[in-house]
Amino acid sequence: MIKIQNFINGEFVEPNTKNYHDVYDPSTGKVYAQTPDSDALDVVQAVQCAHKAFLKWSVTTPGDRAQVLAKIADLIEKKAPELAKAESQNVGKPYKLALESDLQRTVFNFRYFASKIVAETDQSAISYQKNPENPDKPLNF
Repeated sequence: MIKIQNFINGEFVEPNTKNYHDVYDPSTGKVYAQTPDSDALDVVQAVQCAHKAFLKWSVTTPGDRAQVLAKIADLIEKKAPELAKAESQNVGKPYKLALESDLQRTVFNFRYFASKIVAETDQSAISYQKNPENPDKPLNF
């Protein structure tokens, strides 16, 4: 059985409650996984860590952001059969539809936005400059 954990601050961690919800395969009605029954403390911790990560990400260069998006597309493409199986089992979607439609579109979207960052580097570089009045917040144009 698959036991999913929270992903907080770059690590998989159990929920504060130590409780989990069963996840049923709609095609069989059988439990195949468990997901965390997270509480407010888990959420607060995740939001605080996400805020810290955002501060670093917000000053990442457009070129580096494009590379991250391209890498995500590569990883999704590489693991597409595994991801399609998970999607099919989770929501009852036909495997072929998840593989040939949803995941291809996901890969396309990540590559598209990576290319847009590169194509519009001048504008992206401007829009992600530090805000002199609030250094934790990028400028918005």
